[in-house]
Amino acid sequence: MKILLINPGHDGSHELYKHDCSIRSTHRDPPPIGILYVGTYLHENGYDIDILDTHIHDNYRELILDKIQNNDYLFCGISVIIGKFQKNAEEITRLIKSVKSDLPVVWGGIMASIRSESMLREYSPDYIVRYDGEDTTLELAKALETQSDVSKIDGLAYRDQDEIRVTPPRMPKVDLDYYPVPKWELFGEHFNREQVPYYFSIMSSRGCPFNCSFCYKHSIDQRLCGRIPPWRFRSADHIIKEVSYINSKTKTTVFTFGDDNFIVDKKRALDVLRFFKEQNFYIEECIGHLNCLDVELMEAMAGIVQTFIFSIETASPRLQKILNKKISLSSIPGKMSELLRLGIAPSTNFIIGLPSEDMSDLRANIEFMMKLKSIHPYIRGNIYLYLPLPDTKLFDVTEELCGVKLRNDLSFYENANMYVKSTFDPYGNAFRPWLSSDKFNMLVQYASIFNDLFQTFNMEPSPQSMELLSGNKDLIALFAGFEDINCPKNRSHLYVLDKVLEGTPIDLLHSFEQ
Repeated sequence: MKILLINPGHDGSHELYKHDCSIRSTHRDPPPIGILYVGTYLHENGYDIDILDTHIHDNYRELILDKIQNNDYLFCGISVIIGKFQKNAEEITRLIKSVKSDLPVVWGGIMASIRSESMLREYSPDYIVRYDGEDTTLELAKALETQSDVSKIDGLAYRDQDEIRVTPPRMPKVDLDYYPVPKWELFGEHFNREQVPYYFSIMSSRGCPFNCSFCYKHSIDQRLCGRIPPWRFRSADHIIKEVSYINSKTKTTVFTFGDDNFIVDKKRALDVLRFFKEQNFYIEECIGHLNCLDVELMEAMAGIVQTFIFSIETASPRLQKILNKKISLSSIPGKMSELLRLGIAPSTNFIIGLPSEDMSDLRANIEFMMKLKSIHPYIRGNIYLYLPLPDTKLFDVTEELCGVKLRNDLSFYENANMYVKSTFDPYGNAFRPWLSSDKFNMLVQYASIFNDLFQTFNMEPSPQSMELLSGNKDLIALFAGFEDINCPKNRSHLYVLDKVLEGTPIDLLHSFEQ
């Protein structure tokens, strides 16, 4: 009746990388929420759950071996997405099988879901749970416990001797209130008021009502598309139960909303924000689409929300069409002005290296961010390199527009990374064959300078950025006028969790005026 759930992704250098990239004064990891959801559902149905996260344990191999040797697990579950998660999941699977070859290994996650047959052939897990994992995993656990037939379990792929078998897709639950509030105690000592190593990430919904061409939502089994709503959500009451439960256990008053678009349902968002205001609770970050953000929502966030995160992707209307990013660029400055007035720090994301992108598109991103900085000096801009994800619409568009054939084999994607930080990355250019070596190197340098110049507090450009800007005529032209970027007057750290833990008075509404 014991089950081990593992979050893979350790690559030997993650500690250095994530601390370098963190915008928090104290580094805190996002918790493996998918594993927590599945683990909670199994626990509520009578199973004893162990969770191990390779991201917070450098000695995770020893810990896995110790757990397997000293526990009689029903199976080991591993959550698999693209890149280092996929690569490390294979290593962990081999490690488990080297100790207990008959211990079933079950994979889940989006990459395993959309490529289940290939994953089974290439990496040899015993089972793959496809898409939403709670009900399929529970039925599989019961079947393994009783040694009964698994062929009638929807949403499953598995190896039957030399054959690969895939059962019909499982219809996901539309009403997410059906599932219990996540049992955060399953994280053990990692569930604490200081939120180290995990911050309290509330996932209030699944999916997204928008249709960006680079998104994995279009990769879902075609037998499910059109039969389920693109965005499924938990009610305000269900969210409040989780927040209240975490507060009762840890006395924390600071939370983060981690789902792609917290504000799709305006009434639901307002109900949650009203509760936070009544309880004197805070939201350090929440994510939303600017099309959903209006003055009433912003005013409800005032004094509660520290940072609102949204994505522009590109300031080029032409590239917006390729991305199917339906956002009005002209509406953004006014909303930034309102966020400044209400004491809310914005953070926005861009993608570069897009098919057909040219220098004018890259310059447009910089000019637009300079304009936004002139309005809201605390806005943060982040650049990511476009990575063609298999089975997405933009993958096909990229092949067509750029006249390239993108590799699609699983093992190739073990080294996929959107966060290329060096021109010496041996895989970065391999995933972007439409870019010349010189163009790729320039884009990596562009991203480094952009992320440095458009930080929240806009300190002086780093020596590395100045060196890059002094030696490359293209970069000099792209970043012309960077000396005039508006800098905030108050450069003291605004991180609300630190202030709560220190007992420092908090006034988010007037934080930019101090």
